[in-house]
Amino acid sequence: MPYANVKYAIRLLPKIKDWAGIYQLFNICYDVTEKEFWRASITEYFSARKFILKELERVVFTENKVMSSQSTDSHLWKLAGAEKLNTYNDTLPLVQLGKLLGQYPFDLGRKPYGEIFSLLAQTKLQNEVEADYRKLSVQ
Repeated sequence: MPYANVKYAIRLLPKIKDWAGIYQLFNICYDVTEKEFWRASITEYFSARKFILKELERVVFTENKVMSSQSTDSHLWKLAGAEKLNTYNDTLPLVQLGKLLGQYPFDLGRKPYGEIFSLLAQTKLQNEVEADYRKLSVQ
């Protein structure tokens, strides 16, 4: 699934209130038509639903684990107004990758989630190592 679809599905989950919302989630994740959705058997529906929920939970857990930061400068980041950026949590990583790779961020959002997440994790780790190196070299 493309990166943008995964992020959209995660944002959509808590907002689902009816069958239209469930269909929208299935359409995003499985690219099924409404006719295909309603013709599916109950066992197909529940196994597909279970898979979606399990995978999105795994994605959120992995992202939180890999992208968490224990920087001593994080309090400064918060004081600088980091909360203002929360609205753009899904696209800011693509903007950063786009700058790094010289690509349009929304084109990157159409790439497979695994590829984009791998690049984000690598970039984050490299930035942390470079920041630690700068701290050590100043001393």
